[in-house]
Amino acid sequence: PEVAAKLGVEQVGLDELFARATIVSNHAPVTPETRCLIQERHLAALPAGAVFVNTARSWTVDQKALLRQLLTGRFWAALDVFDIEPLPTDSPFRGLPNVLITPHMAGQTRETYVKQGMVAVEELERYFAGEPLRYRLDPAAYDRMA
Repeated sequence: PEVAAKLGVEQVGLDELFARATIVSNHAPVTPETRCLIQERHLAALPAGAVFVNTARSWTVDQKALLRQLLTGRFWAALDVFDIEPLPTDSPFRGLPNVLITPHMAGQTRETYVKQGMVAVEELERYFAGEPLRYRLDPAAYDRMA
């Protein structure tokens, strides 16, 4: 709360967020607490013309509710995650005029694979040299990580 206040950010719950925001972008990891976190009541509360972006995981959103609400045409959506990937050609999400579908491919390039490998090698070199790691993972944070 202190950091948010310093940045001029108002923290609100999901119900209020969906009722007030014109753009909602979901980046939540899948955990037991976030599975179907975004439900029909949230999507139904979006203002007309709002945009909902889901680049997290499909399981954080009730997909049937999302489809029902998108069929109303009240808001737009940009989606790159679905329960079944790749998205079947007969999916009802396809062809909706208010939905932008993109492939879920974040980070999957030759360059990113090379970079990931180099970072891993550099971390191993630091570890065996007794130096502090640059990208140490905190085991206490594992349950929040995607």
